Amino acid sequence: MAKVPVEISEVPDLDHPSFLVGWQTQDLGKLSSTVIHFITEKLGGRKIAANHYPHIARHLAESGHYDAVFYGHDHTAHQEQIGETLLLNPGEVMGRFGKSTFAWYDTETGQAEIVEVS
Repeated sequence: MAKVPVEISEVPDLDHPSFLVGWQTQDLGKLSSTVIHFITEKLGGRKIAANHYPHIARHLAESGHYDAVFYGHDHTAHQEQIGETLLLNPGEVMGRFGKSTFAWYDTETGQAEIVEVS
């Protein structure tokens, strides 16, 4: 099954806390659609976006419309600065696929820290 993301062409207004992005899945020549949810919020004066998938999170971060974008899906801790936007996956606490981690995000400073649980 091949998944083909539909490009995010418009970044939604932060006055609408939840919105949708289309996704198409091609399976045995049939094309079907699924919908992916992601949220935006203003927290501590920061523009935050969160969604499950890393490739969508990266597009959101590259848009430059957010202070921070959070995602999960692959359970791998990752922290990267893309322009003025923090892209962050806190990893997973249970450590099933490697290290056991979580992350802190400070809305006052805009700084994040991935913490390994021992």
